[in-house]
Amino acid sequence: MQIDSSSNDDENAKLLSTVEHPDNPIEIVIHVNMLAEGWDVTNLYTICPLRKADSIKLVEQTIGRGLRLPYGGERTHVDKVDKLTVVAHENFTQVINAAKEPGSILQKFTYVEIEHDQLTERTEVITSSSKVNIEIRNEAETVAKIANEEEKQKATVSLDAKRTILEAIKDAEIIHSSGGLNNFEKPEVKAKVIAKAVEIIETGQQDIFKESIVEELPNVYERTLVQFRNSIIEIPKSH
Repeated sequence: MQIDSSSNDDENAKLLSTVEHPDNPIEIVIHVNMLAEGWDVTNLYTICPLRKADSIKLVEQTIGRGLRLPYGGERTHVDKVDKLTVVAHENFTQVINAAKEPGSILQKFTYVEIEHDQLTERTEVITSSSKVNIEIRNEAETVAKIANEEEKQKATVSLDAKRTILEAIKDAEIIHSSGGLNNFEKPEVKAKVIAKAVEIIETGQQDIFKESIVEELPNVYERTLVQFRNSIIEIPKSH
């Protein structure tokens, strides 16, 4: 079959699209750029380029089409089925030789064999915490060591207020409406964050010190905001 701009009719298109079917009579296709795109054939064993190919990408595409394995993408271990023959001119030879180089990506594919015993080993889950969460955790450990109960309770209320402010700062609606962390110092944004924090406290678990935590929110707001800002890299919004 010869495929070019003068032979692009429905009958040829049908034969070309079914070339891998057993009852298709076509064995050799002489074409112009059909292997570049749009023609998905895996049952391809010989490529013989008859024209100059200056584009390395076109050469790689053409060879890549021929390297597709016809039987479900698996090797059959039958040499004639698994092998592509390229009757090459110098540009094709250049690409093929480059692929054989030790540093070629094609030479880097390998496999690791895993013993059965290794598959039964328990995996270790490693969780990464953010900087601000680590600081809060460290602060909680410090608070837990305070001997004086009154001072300890006061520090616990302050810490709970900070935690709630941090949760409110991360609220998607507040982030979207504020326009960035630089605006969180504005009174109207601060009011939104504290209102959200109060909502979180009111809908959360019962706490006998709930009122004290709510009263503490404005006192810890600025410190918590600075701590949060220093622990992240803010990504600017795209417009």
